Amino acid sequence: MRPDSLIAAQYLHTHIGMMNGSPINSKLLAKNTLLNVIGQLIPLAVGVGTIPYVVRGLGNSGFGVLSIAWICLGYFSLFDFGLSRATTKYLSERLRDHDAEGARRIVWTSIIMQVPMGLLGGAVLALLVPVLVTTILKMPPHLMGVARDSLFVLSAALPVVILNNGFRSILEAAQRFDLINYVRIPGGVGTFALPAIGVWCRLSLPMIILLLVLSRFGSLAAHVLIALHILPALKKGLQFETSEFRLLLTFGGWTTITNVAGPILLYMDRFMLGSLLSVAALGYYTVPFELVGRLGFLPQSLVTAIFPVFSTIAETRKDIMELLSARALKYLLLTLGPLFLIIIVFAEKILTLWMGSGFALHLTVTLQILGIGSLVGSLAAIPGCLMSGQTRPDVVAKLYLIEIPFNAMLLLVLIRHAGISGAAISFALRAVFEAVALLILSAGVLKLSIKNLVGERIQWCFMALAMLGAMLVASRYICGSITGDAALAALALCGFSGIVWRYVLNSNERASLLDLIID
Repeated sequence: MRPDSLIAAQYLHTHIGMMNGSPINSKLLAKNTLLNVIGQLIPLAVGVGTIPYVVRGLGNSGFGVLSIAWICLGYFSLFDFGLSRATTKYLSERLRDHDAEGARRIVWTSIIMQVPMGLLGGAVLALLVPVLVTTILKMPPHLMGVARDSLFVLSAALPVVILNNGFRSILEAAQRFDLINYVRIPGGVGTFALPAIGVWCRLSLPMIILLLVLSRFGSLAAHVLIALHILPALKKGLQFETSEFRLLLTFGGWTTITNVAGPILLYMDRFMLGSLLSVAALGYYTVPFELVGRLGFLPQSLVTAIFPVFSTIAETRKDIMELLSARALKYLLLTLGPLFLIIIVFAEKILTLWMGSGFALHLTVTLQILGIGSLVGSLAAIPGCLMSGQTRPDVVAKLYLIEIPFNAMLLLVLIRHAGISGAAISFALRAVFEAVALLILSAGVLKLSIKNLVGERIQWCFMALAMLGAMLVASRYICGSITGDAALAALALCGFSGIVWRYVLNSNERASLLDLIID
């Protein structure tokens, strides 16, 4: 076997240390998570700046159609039938074992199958376009033609989106999140910047969506070139193995159900708002939802970095699973908690500054409810990732299937009685249920201790967050000016950071954090 065919495996061997016999390197994990955060934070900042301009240019209904395009571009991954996730899992195991030929078989078997799946998915979406435009969504007559053309353009992009995910899974398994984010940042910026450029150039909505599609072609080319460089064994040629396909499909089957059911649960409120009320109501709701939803990059960044690690922990190492899960939950609370507390306390001022007083008047409570739900719901990502990494993706899939009908009925009632706020209440209730259920299920299925899963001084996290919340509320009423609020909020965050440093982080974590900052 040629030495250069083991480049990715050697990267893992060199950079992933051993902790009690398990492939966990806290510093590498923190670095990868930080890279993922940066890779999504930069596009988020661009989105915050461009969305108001795009809303004014397209109008609420036009922006509603664009939000559907964003949903579709994110939702298309379901058509790979879980192969990308399965590729990350089994490729990480092959790289751990320095099995370059096995890695090549896994990758090309997955990629070869994703091509027809993408084409099939695009055809299905194209067939559904007339039904979506005329029946499911309440579309103003003057937008029906525009929406139809836009969705047809999106259907042609589906194979490209799927292959993007497939080649990116190679880099995830190799834990090359630096290279992943070299591609992700320009693509993410384009998601928000291209519509703004299109509005400025007075392009039609279908042309704006075509720009988004073309940017995905550029991302695909970059992922392919980088994957061939990281794993040179792929250059030996395509290879399809039936046994590898069965392995991937067994894992990917349940992941597919999760990929289908998860976005249905996530986007059901928006589709039902568009159906029961109007596309304009959907446009209003999308603004606060995008604000809190985009903060989902923090748990997603951690989950993406930690999944290959969970995948390589032996099932007998319960102590390592519990320790890593508890730390992940703690870090999520420490990073997301302050952000969501600021959003909840200063919701009205944030909306006024961002979108104007009209939006703030109608959507302040909605934003606060969504903030609470998003904070709690983000914690569900860790036990869900742990079970998938330990080859139990079926547990998450089954839970989602149970949730769908109950969530639909709850949305139907709440939207009819409370409109946009009702959709937010349903989202928050589902998020709380999901977080608690997945924590209990992960402990039961994997035979772990709930006490250990939520250990690592997590009680101090809640105490510190409670103190921060009280200080933010006090600052909200002490000062009436934005400058005064910002100054007192900054002071409160400094106090929070001091408590976290002294009582929440242990000595090893403090040393690792300092080491990461110095590096």
